[in-house]
Amino acid sequence: MPTLMKLWNGNSQRFRPLSEPSSANILVLASPRHLKFAHRFNPDGTVDSICPRCFVTVDSAAKELDLVVNEEKHICDPFLVARYEFFGRMLR
Repeated sequence: MPTLMKLWNGNSQRFRPLSEPSSANILVLASPRHLKFAHRFNPDGTVDSICPRCFVTVDSAAKELDLVVNEEKHICDPFLVARYEFFGRMLR
C-alpha cells in the first residue's frame, strides 16, 4: 500500500499516493506560502505533518487532530528557508 499524503490549503483536501506525480504534489513545491501543512499517512497508522516552506517534519502523531498544537507553534528555520529559496531560484 503506497504512503498517502493529504494536502491541506485551508479550503480543500486531496489524497494522492506519493509515488504518483500529480498537480497536487507540485503544489507542495510550487506554492508553499499558500499551503499550511502537508499530512503524510504512514503504513503504521501514524500521521506526519510537514512544513511546505522549510520541509521539516513538524510532528508525528497517531491522530491527525493531535498535530494542530505543534503546527501552530512551528517557526521555520531561516537557514533552511533561505537554502530552499536559493536552490529554487537556481532551477528557474
